[in-house]
Amino acid sequence: MNNEEKILILLEQMHTEMTGVRTDVSDLKADVANLKTDVSDLKADMVTMKTNMADMQESIQTVIASQLRFEIEELPRIAAAIEGVMGSNDKNVEQDNRILVLENKSENQNIRITALEYALKA
Repeated sequence: MNNEEKILILLEQMHTEMTGVRTDVSDLKADVANLKTDVSDLKADMVTMKTNMADMQESIQTVIASQLRFEIEELPRIAAAIEGVMGSNDKNVEQDNRILVLENKSENQNIRITALEYALKA
């Protein structure tokens, strides 16, 4: 084999290797294009997430404000209402006790009247 044949063989090998390199470069370009698309999608998702987070923060602030307003305005009213109910309950217990005392006195009077009626009949 002479030098020209060796050079031709080497050139063919280089050509084959270059074709592989070109294919690899083409694949890399396609991968980079896909990565660019993915990065673009991620950026869009980040914008959406930031918007959603801002909305959530606004909602949380609204809930906190509502809770504070409830604690400031409504809890004292509720506490007063409960205190009133408890006071009424105490008065009802007192009234029930007084009614029991009166019922006992009335029963005793009925017993005395019945005893007097028997005594008058005898």
